[in-house]
Amino acid sequence: MLFSRWLKLLGLIAAQGWFVYFWAFQMQSWLAFVPLALVFIWLQIQKPRVKQQAKREKNGI
Repeated sequence: MLFSRWLKLLGLIAAQGWFVYFWAFQMQSWLAFVPLALVFIWLQIQKPRVKQQAKREKNGI
C-alpha cells in the first residue's frame, strides 16, 4: 500500500536473489534470512501507518 507496484516487485526480486545466493551458493542459511528479519522489523514500525491508510481507503476518504 505504501509503495508502487514496481518498487515492490523489484524488492521481491532482490530479496529472492539474496536468499538464493546465500542459501544455495554460499551455504550460509543464517545470512540468507537477514533480509526477512529486517523486513519484519520495518513492517512492525510501519504497521500503524498501513492500518491508517487502509481505514481511509475503506471509508472512501
